[in-house]
Amino acid sequence: MNTEQRLRNLRDAYHALHDDVLSALRTMVGDPPSLNAVRDRALALASAAEMHRAVFPPDEYATLQTSITDMVTALDLACHDSMDPPDAAPLTVAHRVRSGRRGRPRVEIDPQFLSAALDLRGPIGIAPEIGVSARTVRRAALRAGLVQPGAPVFQSRTNEQGQVEVVQCLATDLSSPWEWRLLLS
Repeated sequence: MNTEQRLRNLRDAYHALHDDVLSALRTMVGDPPSLNAVRDRALALASAAEMHRAVFPPDEYATLQTSITDMVTALDLACHDSMDPPDAAPLTVAHRVRSGRRGRPRVEIDPQFLSAALDLRGPIGIAPEIGVSARTVRRAALRAGLVQPGAPVFQSRTNEQGQVEVVQCLATDLSSPWEWRLLLS
């Protein structure tokens, strides 16, 4: 392959890359895997141009390197941008309410949000998103009437001898072997 043909191939590859970068910057903003694929192609062209530096006029080679560097920079910045910038302040779904008494303030979670979120995830999945514990999410759901309280941990019953038996249930079925019996006289 002669020098003129190599130069033409590299120029054609640059023009194709230029079109792909423009397309990627318009359609793939915020999509790092796709943008990185185009970025890798730009770096591969820069490497190929470096190997065939002798076929370029000096000013054209300098322009090519500057252009590819600008493309890579633009692709890197586009990885962290979002296609749709927010047009309003973020929604506040939880806030702290001070009661004027000692202790930590109570966390109020919006019941509509909580209802929708519990349909998608459990308390463990919701908690990190709003910055509270799963127990706090469960308590808020109980206060809003979205879930039912669990079975009591301790239950009192009278056995055949007339003694009061306090049973700590570790399972939902009281006849299961997972219960501890404490006899009270």
